[in-house]
Amino acid sequence: MKTRRYLIVVVGLVAGLAIMNMVGRPTDDLSQPAKNEPLTKHLDVIAGIPYWEYTQAFQSFQGNVGSIDTIALFWYYLTEDGSIKKYSDAQDPTPIIEFARQHQVQVLALIANLPEEEDTTWDWQRVQRVTNTAAARQHHIAEIVELVERHGYDGINIDYETLRDHQTTAFTAFVQELSTALRDRGKTLKVAIQPRTTNRYQNGQDWVALARAVDQFSLMTYEEHWDASRPGPVASLPWVRRVLDFAVALGVPQEKIFLGVPFYGYDWPQRPGGSYGTAEGLEYVDVLALDQAHQVDPTFAWPAASPHFTYSSNGRLHEVWYENKLSFAHKFNLAKEFRVGGLSLWRLGGEDQGIWSILTRLNPK
Repeated sequence: MKTRRYLIVVVGLVAGLAIMNMVGRPTDDLSQPAKNEPLTKHLDVIAGIPYWEYTQAFQSFQGNVGSIDTIALFWYYLTEDGSIKKYSDAQDPTPIIEFARQHQVQVLALIANLPEEEDTTWDWQRVQRVTNTAAARQHHIAEIVELVERHGYDGINIDYETLRDHQTTAFTAFVQELSTALRDRGKTLKVAIQPRTTNRYQNGQDWVALARAVDQFSLMTYEEHWDASRPGPVASLPWVRRVLDFAVALGVPQEKIFLGVPFYGYDWPQRPGGSYGTAEGLEYVDVLALDQAHQVDPTFAWPAASPHFTYSSNGRLHEVWYENKLSFAHKFNLAKEFRVGGLSLWRLGGEDQGIWSILTRLNPK
């Protein structure tokens, strides 16, 4: 499942975290803020649990449940004929759901247009089949409602990605109709929104119309650089700010925005001639292993507010960008600055554990 693993702030402004050109190892302690003013608003925290790392993600959820308000189970997908099916490798979600209930954490079921087969990509045509007519939408919505009621989910997280611009009207109608059906049952609707900073293209998503319909407008502010791109930050601070600026300028209600925060990174190998090959996805624990194996010298890049380093292996140079508690702290500050409704963490399992101490201290329930 290696490929699939990677497909997928404070009113008391932490002055001590404006770490210009900071150099440090991945395990350095987070600097204490110079002054913490009382927080005026708790940021709701939604954490993703992927089916392909059930055990590790569940353990992280159990260990940090006090900082989490909602979990989203990446458990279901659209089949080629448009029905909803649990991924074959996904375990019974009942233990996670029961644990969440015991700790007053809401549970959303995530449905994706990512096929079952490995090394496949997000399929816009599957979404087309379930949204292009009123009858198709109603059939799809009825199946979603049945899923929610069967498992007692608190709501749905729609993660339909790489849609085409010609799907915009139909997808908007689907989200509006689904929102009504879920709201009538007291359920929540979260929709994953692909990031952009211009209206030149829409990826099938009319931000203004969707924002009116959904409860949680979940900006996926990551993959600024990805496995097939040139090396660079997964989510640099200036880029995340531009996405937020664009959303707010369009009129998306800030209290509905959930800022996507990545917990992962990439390792790009350099090819002969200087170009880079396809990157390997990294969890923070993988970063620590590289540090131990190669005695790397990480740098906290500014203004990206992202840690990175290079190392050599078998005569090849590698460039690594990743996320840790320092980059998280800056994104936390940005979320507070924009007064968004919450954070959407992708994902539990293998993350820098220092992130949780930040949330415990600065975002108590």
